[in-house]
Amino acid sequence: MARADLAQVALTANLDVADVLPLAWGLCVLGLASARRADIELEESTALVGETDLAIDRERVRARWELVTEADYFALLGVRRDATGFEIRRAYQSARRDFASDCFPTDLRRELARELDDIATVLDEAFRVLRDDRLRLTYLSNLLD
Repeated sequence: MARADLAQVALTANLDVADVLPLAWGLCVLGLASARRADIELEESTALVGETDLAIDRERVRARWELVTEADYFALLGVRRDATGFEIRRAYQSARRDFASDCFPTDLRRELARELDDIATVLDEAFRVLRDDRLRLTYLSNLLD
């Protein structure tokens, strides 16, 4: 039984990895091939991410980072000022998932490393402040409208 990863197959066939993926998926579904994780991490293929996608992600991160610089925790989490603890927790979890650095391609991660770190730090701080009723009231009393 021969073993080859998709990058090797694509290189041998002189194809892009993105063109090999549907064929590999079909073979796995039919039971003619099996998927396995490689022990080594391969370089990410930029063929799977278009320039438009990168531009959208770049603007999305920079827009959220602008909210970090404004330091309005409610706007950063995207909740109303009278949001419940449950809504705050859900918004925090969603934002952490959406702006986790491992969700972005390597090049974009390097380019926006500072912004992503700032977003993560302030999201954690916003969640810590807004979930505690006493800290939330203090924050609201000092918040400039």
